[in-house]
Order: sequence, then structure tokens, then C-alpha cells
Amino acid sequence: MRHIIIDTDTAADDALAILMVLQQPGITVHGITINCGNIQFDQQVRNALNTLELAGRADIPVHPGCREPLLKRYRTVPEVFGPDGFSGANYPVPSTKPSGIHAVDIIIVAARSLAASWRSSLWRRSLISRSGATLHAVGNITMGAEFNVWVDPRRRP
Repeated sequence: MRHIIIDTDTAADDALAILMVLQQPGITVHGITINCGNIQFDQQVRNALNTLELAGRADIPVHPGCREPLLKRYRTVPEVFGPDGFSGANYPVPSTKPSGIHAVDIIIVAARSLAASWRSSLWRRSLISRSGATLHAVGNITMGAEFNVWVDPRRRP
């Protein structure tokens, strides 16, 4: 069994990835954390909530996080996925609400647990994964960069 937290800026690509992960046997999603990305922050939160409702998994908490990049000026790129992240689909306001816990607090707890697992056999089964660049295709901002890495490279290891 894999236990994961998904850190996202929930536009169409991330919503699809969330739906795919939720269908995988042997994976438990403990939360969705939201950080600034290519559409307005509050829309990203709504998109995550809508995605979970669509999947019948409104029990998974959504934790809003950093609304701004750590060092660069924030800018959205609605030309990539539209102003709502779903090419103008304008889905209804979700019936569920985000948690009152900041994403950073959730990630710190997860990192502490991961660090503690270093001493156990769990470490050999742990995985930290991220996406954000390309070698054999064109990035969505530059030839090799994905938006999140380009706009805030220090936030995402």
C-alpha cells in the first residue's frame, strides 16, 4: 500500500492525474495540497474540490497553501488551460470546502514521517516523486520548462 499526498495547482492536467491516481489499487490519497500555479489560486482550490467530488472522493481533504511564489512575481498563464483551468468549462461551485489546515503544515508532518521512516524498512518502500520538466518534448513555458518550475524553482525540489 502506498500512502500519498498530491501537491498540485489543479488545472486540467492535474485533475486528470488525480482521477487516474484515485483509480489505482494499492494507493491511498491522504490529501491534496494546493500551491500557486498557472491559474488564479482560488480557482485551483475549487478545481481540486470539484475533481474530488466528481470522483466520489469528497472525503479527501484539500489544503490550500502558498498563494504566491517564494521569490518571483506571480503571474498566471490562462492561455495554457483557460482562466478556469478547464478551457472555460466553468464548472459549478463545489459543495465541499477546503480544510482549515495550511498545505505547508501537512507537508511538514509528511516530511517528518518520511524522515522517521529512514530508520525502518519503510524507507526502502518510500518514494518522493515530482514532475516539472521535459527532455523529449516542448515545455509549456520554455523549450524545457514546465510552468511551476519556471515560475518558482526554489519551491519545488
